[in-house]
Amino acid sequence: MTLKGYSERTKQSYVSKVRDFALHYNACPSKLEESQIISYLTYLREDRGLSKSSINAAYSGLKILYVNVLDRSWNTVHLPRMKKDRHLPVIFTVAEIQKLLASTENIKHRTLLMLVYSAGLRKAELQNIRVKDLQLGRKLVLIRKGKGGKDRYSILSDSMLEQLKLYREVYRPTAWLFEGHNPKNCYGAASIWKVYKAAKKRVGLNEVGGIHQLRHCFATHLLEAGMDLVTLKKLLGHNSLKATSIYLHLSSKNLQDFEHPLDKPTE
Repeated sequence: MTLKGYSERTKQSYVSKVRDFALHYNACPSKLEESQIISYLTYLREDRGLSKSSINAAYSGLKILYVNVLDRSWNTVHLPRMKKDRHLPVIFTVAEIQKLLASTENIKHRTLLMLVYSAGLRKAELQNIRVKDLQLGRKLVLIRKGKGGKDRYSILSDSMLEQLKLYREVYRPTAWLFEGHNPKNCYGAASIWKVYKAAKKRVGLNEVGGIHQLRHCFATHLLEAGMDLVTLKKLLGHNSLKATSIYLHLSSKNLQDFEHPLDKPTE
């Protein structure tokens, strides 16, 4: 996995899935056969009731072990990957986003939330932003080693530039843009989650979901503002237009162009 360039988070996840598999049978995986893998994955679904994404993570870890390490065959007919359920994310209105940001008085917290929405960042990407990655004159932020280990640029709004100026004057970050209690470390994932949860609670946005919702809102609102799908794909760091096209289902732009029959005047 290291040679393939997998992230530390992915490696830890897959190793833990293989460990759970070995402990389930109390045996070395090299001694176990295809039928036992099938039984185990079925057990995760039917007995433990795990989500499809969790089961697929176990599937991926086991496949890497058997195919790349143990040099064993992997029959995808007998061992199919579970199809994920497709759930559309919750999209807040621009007014709701503005209300959420305005309610956040702490300058660091407001800057953090605002940057996720302004640039469409993933949580890990937000954590990894360094001061030197800001290209304020070009209204861009460089996102290093995003999903898949790829670098990309994303956009910064004028209001974001003003907020970043205020934030840097007050907090004086030197390396990481958002430092943890120890300036040598970036801001923690748990702290980000708490900041977002508290902000939603203040303004009564009770829908379930983490800070990734702001990334979905960024993409949907840009699409509604007229941005083309190819440009949006680049900003989000997607590998294919298929991943970006989900926002066509979330955008209400085309739907607003039609007059609903209920709104027509009666004759």
